[in-house]
Amino acid sequence: IDVFACTQGDVDLATIAPVARMTGGEVYYYPIFNSADAGEKLHFDVFRNLTRTTVYDVSIRARCSIGLNIEKYFGGFGEADHAPIQLSVMDADKTISFGLKQTSKLAPDSHAYLQLAILYTTIQKERKIRILNYTFAVTDQVSQLYSSVDMDAVLGLEIRQTASILQKITLNNARNRLCQTCTNVLAYYRKTVSKTVASAQFVLPESMKAYPLLILGLLKTPAYGFTEYFRLDNKVANLVQLMQGSFSYALMRVYPKLYSVARIIDPSQDSGTMIVSDGDQTASGSVMKPLNIACSAEKISPNDIYILANSDFIYVYLPKDVSETLLVEIFGKSALTEIVPEEGFPVLESEGNTRVRNVIEGLRKERAGAYQQVKVLLYSSAPVSYTHLTLPTICSV
Repeated sequence: IDVFACTQGDVDLATIAPVARMTGGEVYYYPIFNSADAGEKLHFDVFRNLTRTTVYDVSIRARCSIGLNIEKYFGGFGEADHAPIQLSVMDADKTISFGLKQTSKLAPDSHAYLQLAILYTTIQKERKIRILNYTFAVTDQVSQLYSSVDMDAVLGLEIRQTASILQKITLNNARNRLCQTCTNVLAYYRKTVSKTVASAQFVLPESMKAYPLLILGLLKTPAYGFTEYFRLDNKVANLVQLMQGSFSYALMRVYPKLYSVARIIDPSQDSGTMIVSDGDQTASGSVMKPLNIACSAEKISPNDIYILANSDFIYVYLPKDVSETLLVEIFGKSALTEIVPEEGFPVLESEGNTRVRNVIEGLRKERAGAYQQVKVLLYSSAPVSYTHLTLPTICSV
């Protein structure tokens, strides 16, 4: 059962959402719905829901070698400590996580093994099984362990572990748990690996340097943000998305990607660019997408225009002192006061406008799941709604 909540007020998603979660469905939330503004996103969300790869009567079981144990499974259904996991339906936008626990000493320089079996029925009524086998090297060196950490997986698992117990603890306790887990992980590295470094020096493992920043960003999402900033329906919808969506979805929701429009128009400003092959052709040929820059207020130039892409939206942000040349090239306007955000991003024949539109379409194609609606955000404008973080808020992380 999928829920499409197009509402002007509260709909009590806290009561409705469990029906979708426990049946393998999804929750789509459109607060203060306006067909002129959110109709496009609703259209593409329905299209994706009906056309993505979906399987039925799913049974999932994981097993591992001696010395390890599957502790718990996490997903849209919450948590489960037994196998097999039985799901009525599963689609290409859903993921399941599970935690491994070491139960006995493993011999260094040996290998540990993990097998995941998924039994399902296709839409053509064919019963199939898919088996995934993994091999992991065993080490007794903590430094080697930290150097091979997959930070996205650690963050995704921590999000789901905390979300699964959010109904049993207060929001403050959940936020403190996230912070304490981050502190414990990094403190253990400091204690065991960086003993020779001065105690006053802050040392982080190379693979997890951005982990504290991601946790801080997570605390600002609707799911874990304070109730006075987000309505309950918004918190529930975001929590469901984080629990059952992919790790890439969660990562972009927590820490969006920021791009400079000036670098898109003039690729020579950026040494590391990649080609965006789709979209309209420009007079100069290939369209380039620059490397994203850090989401920090220090990186924001008052004269540039920026594209901020998270898992659900793409914001085109215009600072208050934006260059008139850029405004004319991208929006066809000579002053910031002439731009109406509600009209959306314009389609012009100029070289710069075409390049930016191509990059936006390229970013959308990278997101296999949610359709990213484009919103124009002025420096002086109010937040788009209480459901979404504006760029100044994100950049204060």
